[in-house]
Amino acid sequence: MNRASPGKVRKKLKSIAKTRPVDVKVGKRGITRALLLEVRKPLDKDGIVKVSLNAKKQIRIDQAKELEEELQAELISMIGKTASFARES
Repeated sequence: MNRASPGKVRKKLKSIAKTRPVDVKVGKRGITRALLLEVRKPLDKDGIVKVSLNAKKQIRIDQAKELEEELQAELISMIGKTASFARES
């Protein structure tokens, strides 16, 4: 998504993401081609994906930005090590 979601839509997506289990965990190798393929599956199916990121804060921020660009999705929320992304189906 190139533009931010309207407030009500974003709020609904955040509530869905809050109760959703983590779909994919980023491993030691970081964001790889295989990881991107796995992240795209729930994103394509449900329009939302929840990802567990690296332990270090700056690395998590960088990974979230990279995923946002690679997936053409919007970062909906980032709480601790967990980030949720959504895109229009």
